Amino acid sequence: SGVPAEERHDRFFLHDEVLEREILHALSDEIARLSDMDFVREEELSDLKSRVDETKGKMTHMMAQRENLLHELQDGYEDYRNDRLAREEYLAMKERLDGRIGVLDNEIEDASVLIREIKDEIEQLDSGKPDLALMVPGVMSKEVVDAFIDKVTVYPGGRVKIKWKFAEG
Repeated sequence: SGVPAEERHDRFFLHDEVLEREILHALSDEIARLSDMDFVREEELSDLKSRVDETKGKMTHMMAQRENLLHELQDGYEDYRNDRLAREEYLAMKERLDGRIGVLDNEIEDASVLIREIKDEIEQLDSGKPDLALMVPGVMSKEVVDAFIDKVTVYPGGRVKIKWKFAEG
């Protein structure tokens, strides 16, 4: 064909600056979308962390109750041993306290399992999200490209397709 190679090249491919501008624009849009998602994720993380703290507080209270019951049981045994409490009264008290301690042990275990489950949920929310802190507006660094972009395809006519390293919304 009679069209110089440089002109053919310009017709089918974007210049580096134009390509970079297009990618930055698409990346900025995607980061804005991810920032909105990140805000929701942060609220959810905050709620989950509050649940962990609340459950830990309840668990601490239950453990203190358990200790008090153990002391009461020990005191009852001392009273029985020193003939200040009849055998039948001590056995009834022991059965009642052992039952309450058993219930607390189950509740403490349930709280411990709940805390582990919530922490797993927190870890899942924290993992796999793009690091928005890498993006400096208007700058196309290697870190940004590596963090967000899997592949860029430039089609004839200048259309650009970006394959992200994460699912698009």
